[in-house]
Amino acid sequence: MKVVYAPSARILKDSVMNNIMLGYDISICETIAQSYGVEGLIYYMPSMLDEFSMALLDSLKHLNIKTIKTLQECEDSVCLVSDLQNIVLPYSLFYKRPSILVLNGILDIGLGCDKFGAIIDICAYRVHSLKDLIMVLKNLKNSNKKDLIDKFLQGKII
Repeated sequence: MKVVYAPSARILKDSVMNNIMLGYDISICETIAQSYGVEGLIYYMPSMLDEFSMALLDSLKHLNIKTIKTLQECEDSVCLVSDLQNIVLPYSLFYKRPSILVLNGILDIGLGCDKFGAIIDICAYRVHSLKDLIMVLKNLKNSNKKDLIDKFLQGKII
């Protein structure tokens, strides 16, 4: 299984916050790898390849991870994992595959009944813990998101 991990930009200059974010990204990548074992591949798509990204890659040498720059390089992936909504929609709508929004500690996002919130719900699972992430990754084969995305794309978008 091949999964894309595309986190939001990590542009903090504070070393304490950088270490916290590095630990967060390491835990997400190790959770993805744990879900798929040795046959898994993580496509890592950072917003920019900088010192932070290099430190993350250095920390994850024990995993099967490949850096990519664009979504075109992950055509064979099964899903995208991110904490950023603006990458979820292009990936899911273009490839017709689900995304997973990792929102640790955020139990409710008030998207209300707007169309943007509805599209996010069609394309992505929202998970609030690493345990939830593992459960969604392990059950992707049984996902109905592809059917929902197909139905959405066949209808009126606006």
